[in-house]
Amino acid sequence: MSTNNDLGPGELKEINEEVENGFHYGVLRMLEISNFGVGDVLVKQQYNGNDEDGRPIYENCPISAANHAPQKFKVVHVDRFGVPWIKRISASNGKLSNHLATIISHSSDAIRFVPDKSYAEAIITGDENFDPLAEAKRERKRVKAIKEENKKRLFQSQNPDEVEKVFKSLKIGKVYWFYDEQNIPTVFRDKDTLNYNKIRVDKVFKAIKLDKYITSTTWGGHGNSTSDLKEAQKLTNNMWVMSYTRWDNWAKQWTQGGDDNIAVAQFVYKKCGLYLEEPELYETQ
Repeated sequence: MSTNNDLGPGELKEINEEVENGFHYGVLRMLEISNFGVGDVLVKQQYNGNDEDGRPIYENCPISAANHAPQKFKVVHVDRFGVPWIKRISASNGKLSNHLATIISHSSDAIRFVPDKSYAEAIITGDENFDPLAEAKRERKRVKAIKEENKKRLFQSQNPDEVEKVFKSLKIGKVYWFYDEQNIPTVFRDKDTLNYNKIRVDKVFKAIKLDKYITSTTWGGHGNSTSDLKEAQKLTNNMWVMSYTRWDNWAKQWTQGGDDNIAVAQFVYKKCGLYLEEPELYETQ
């Protein structure tokens, strides 16, 4: 063991900085402040920058993009070095996974494990009915409610008359959310994801020629082929067209890019969708 006399100028400070902040000491620092035992339920957290005072911010790792409840693990063994071995708790049935791992294999300065607050409260209150899936169940229920609400706000129809009626009801200058795809999302995790398809109606009018307003830009992957246009015109002789300006997520402003128009026939043929009201966000609570 070296004494401080064996260290050069500044080397002790270098060692202390490595111990406090070094990547390889992350697990040891966590074990120093933790005292996990067999049966403990843990929550996995991920580093997400620093606060104004330079202190690290950790956020719970969600089960999935569709369920923001935290990932939970159970300590199934503590070895002779005091290192906990864990298994993940399934969010669907509460069973433990077959994958056995140490906290060391997961942890770094970017990842850490902390006691599950609801589990800790159950221990303190003596609650024998603790359910590690309670949060996941609540989140599934909340997601379902958001999906159902957003479906009510979404207009999608293959009936030309219904689409024409909606086109005529659109307010000039009002913001809507337009999708030219069949699998239209009903869950949005953040404003940027939501606003990617935000549009503002500039004009709604009856066109003289339908093919003039179905361009390769708005028609998407179908292109502006004669067969596509004929297929679209079979569905309706309606010439109503919506002209719009799209929101630019990067520039954070409205931008007019190309021939941004869409016709009733195109809407019907491509099974497009339009949110007539702003969709509800699914945000972490």
